[in-house]
Amino acid sequence: MSQTTFSALENTPRLRSVRPVLAWIGGTLALFGGILFLQTLDVLSNWWADFILLAASALLAGGWVAYRLQDGWLRGLARLLIGFGLVTLTVALMFLLDLNWGDWWPLMLVVPGFALYLNGFSAPQDGRYGLAGYMQLAWWVGGATMLLGLVFFLGNTGRLDLATLSKHFQWWGLVILIPALGAFYNAAWVFRQENERLTFASESLAVIGMAVSAVALVTLLNLDWKVLTPLILIFTGFGLALSGWVAKQESGNH
Repeated sequence: MSQTTFSALENTPRLRSVRPVLAWIGGTLALFGGILFLQTLDVLSNWWADFILLAASALLAGGWVAYRLQDGWLRGLARLLIGFGLVTLTVALMFLLDLNWGDWWPLMLVVPGFALYLNGFSAPQDGRYGLAGYMQLAWWVGGATMLLGLVFFLGNTGRLDLATLSKHFQWWGLVILIPALGAFYNAAWVFRQENERLTFASESLAVIGMAVSAVALVTLLNLDWKVLTPLILIFTGFGLALSGWVAKQESGNH
């Protein structure tokens, strides 16, 4: 068979689709071989964690295949598989490396937060701005979750004195404030994309921002949680009144 024939066979669509799968299988086999080798040298412990790692590899591989089949879009199935795969991989590595869960448990906030952050990339790009505004909240919530895990990790490893920091104010209220700011930003973004018209999406995103801001305020100021409901009603009512005034101004200009 000529070299030209071999080249034609290698470039067939079926073989091109198989190559990434073969590469993933080959990488997984090499990884497991290396782990088994290190375990024979007692560098890695907990051999049974290999099964958790195998499950993580299967989930990530499934996520990658779903991503490829969806034309490079990080849609529902791909996000779900990759998210669970990353969490499972973290658990496997913590057991394999025999890490102290008391110190390293914040990774279980950081990694799911990153998985949630990935969901923001699935927002539609076809003019459905309201839906995009909702889905892109995942960037802010996921980012806040990762930040929370990072702060706890720094505290657990002695790089940050959380006890002293907590004496001055409840710092995690600032973390709660991040999704609130994100909701306001997304509301403004939807408003601009919709030719500066108020829509249900922009108004509801602003209301979400108001409600989460109330939670952040109660946390930061260490207020009695009984005031949370009245504050949410006040903030939400103010937001709705403001949106009604803006809508009235819009109708007056037209």
